[in-house]
Amino acid sequence: MTSRYFETLGIPMVRGRPLGAREPERVVVVNQALADMFWPGEDPLGRLLEGQGGT
Repeated sequence: MTSRYFETLGIPMVRGRPLGAREPERVVVVNQALADMFWPGEDPLGRLLEGQGGT
C-alpha cells in the first residue's frame, strides 16, 4: 500500500496521516462507525485497538 492509496480510491482522510508500506508499528485505519463504536465521543487517534485470535 502506498501513501496515496485512499486518495486514488477517492476516499477522503478526515484525520491522521497517510500510511505507507513501511510502518514501524502495526497501525489501522478506522472509519467513523468503528470510532463511534469503540470510543464514542472521544478522539480515536493514538488509541489502542486490541483484537482476538490470529494475525
